[in-house]
Amino acid sequence: MYDLIIIGAGPAGLSAGIYSAKNKIKTLVLAKEFSALEVKDNAGLITYKGIKEKFEAEISKNPEFLKLELGQEVVALEKNIVSFSVEVKSGTLYYCKAVIIAAGKKVSGESETDFELLTLKDQEGEIKVGTDMKTNISGIFAAGGVVSSPFTDVLISAGEGAKAAISANSFLKS
Repeated sequence: MYDLIIIGAGPAGLSAGIYSAKNKIKTLVLAKEFSALEVKDNAGLITYKGIKEKFEAEISKNPEFLKLELGQEVVALEKNIVSFSVEVKSGTLYYCKAVIIAAGKKVSGESETDFELLTLKDQEGEIKVGTDMKTNISGIFAAGGVVSSPFTDVLISAGEGAKAAISANSFLKS
């Protein structure tokens, strides 16, 4: 069982993974793929490529705390009595104590998956979170393009991922 599963490998998911590994949280990142876009933040401070390089370096430094599985499309997320189960399209189930949803902004016309139906949404269909990136479900956090926010930027998404990881760490230690 993992302490934390992060769904998505965009700026929010990767920065959440970095922070989690640095805090010695056993973390699995599940994603269909890395982003093909090279996006910078509006201030020119960081790039997605830079975050990805730091994430890959963190996997090398802390392989016991950070694992990545690409080619994994999450189709279901369930809250169990004392944990969560995350199912991918191949049918494999993963178990964890907390989850960060960082799956990116939904493309117009995509249908909602089971894991997206768990959390409260705003009128645009984005997940509602507090300033600590907590959702309405204890143990589920969200960051990046999936959350309700007027701001979309690599730097902001990465910061939200870091905040989600810090909040998940606090949750796991409580």
